[in-house]
Amino acid sequence: MARRSLAGGAKKRPTRYEGGAASDLLARALRAHRKGAIGEAIEGYRAVLAGAPRSLDAWMNLGTALVQVGLARAAEEALLEAGALGARDARVQRDVGIGLSALGRHELALRALTEAMRLDPEQGGARLFAIRVALDAGDRDAAGAWAREAVATRPHDASAHLELHRVVFDDRAPGPAIDAASSALAIDAADGVARLFLGAALWMAGDLAGAHAILDDPSMAPDRREALAFAFRSRLATTRFFAHRREALLLAAAESARSDEAAGVDAVGDVRATVELGVRHGVSLRWLAEAISTPIHGFDSFEGLPTHWLGRAPGAFSTGGEVPEVPAHVELHVGLFADTLPPFVATSTAPLRLLHVDSDLYESARTGLTLLAPRLTPGTILVFDEYLGNTGWQAEEHRALEETAADRGWRLEPLAFSWITGQAAFRIG
Repeated sequence: MARRSLAGGAKKRPTRYEGGAASDLLARALRAHRKGAIGEAIEGYRAVLAGAPRSLDAWMNLGTALVQVGLARAAEEALLEAGALGARDARVQRDVGIGLSALGRHELALRALTEAMRLDPEQGGARLFAIRVALDAGDRDAAGAWAREAVATRPHDASAHLELHRVVFDDRAPGPAIDAASSALAIDAADGVARLFLGAALWMAGDLAGAHAILDDPSMAPDRREALAFAFRSRLATTRFFAHRREALLLAAAESARSDEAAGVDAVGDVRATVELGVRHGVSLRWLAEAISTPIHGFDSFEGLPTHWLGRAPGAFSTGGEVPEVPAHVELHVGLFADTLPPFVATSTAPLRLLHVDSDLYESARTGLTLLAPRLTPGTILVFDEYLGNTGWQAEEHRALEETAADRGWRLEPLAFSWITGQAAFRIG
């Protein structure tokens, strides 16, 4: 029987962890949270804690609500307090781990998720979520061990096989990924993600007939099918495919180093900087900082989306103006791209080493590419985080790049794609 994925995303709904009836204050806060009145819910949970500072329900749900509005430091404090109060509750540890992972606190998240699995070895949700967090943290061995445990303990859960697919995916040897996705689709024939994973892996392996038999099913979302067609139509012999954001970004960082070497860039003089457009909690910025020791610049208003995007309202992904902690060689520029990029471009004549565009919207990506164009030259690596596969992807970051490339006369060399995470990476030729 098919099973709903237990991995999912960050927890958003309030949950009761303590027994007994809720106090009037807590009940009102929970109702506000369920209605989506997050500000009211936060005030309510804080009111509960003023009189009952050891209320597990108030701390846990306060942390969840603060994650939703992007207030990372306060959210982390609330979640860790909840974790301490619910130290022996596997559900609490699981949900603390989920919340911390949404903030990019991978080490703390894995600690909580591992504890959830220790307290309850049957805690399938904690294991599936831990797989993704381990990949975020760069620990493929742990992710693989947990993925195989998930399949062994929940063999009839399609989501377990899909998480295994993410871990074993290798564009140079797609066999294990094909096996994992085949198992998921056999369990749940209506699972569109399983269909995407299997069809793409078969296509990569050269089984075009098998791929089309899977992908041409009427249930397959056209945007996903068109994204695959674009990726395979565009690829060169050297183009790589990935299943995870971190791996694709680190490949781009490595390619930027090769571009520097090929251009004879010295460690002194006008250093080629790296830029990220769209920072939020700084997760991908810290990944780049691990791989690149030269200056990195992050640009964000930290006020969220300026307009609607894929059903999300303006302000989604906000951090309430809170900026993340970043390594010493990273500089943050707070404000709209139109205001912060021109002064930056005027400070140096050196081409950019790498540009990571994670601003989602066409308008934001187009503005960034246009303003940075004088610093984007042959050898610069371009990475886009929401490039293909989303509903209407052709009209967003993809369109921004196509238009800018046409305006500037760029020849783009495709370095990597991920239909699983939506990324694309190119080198300007």
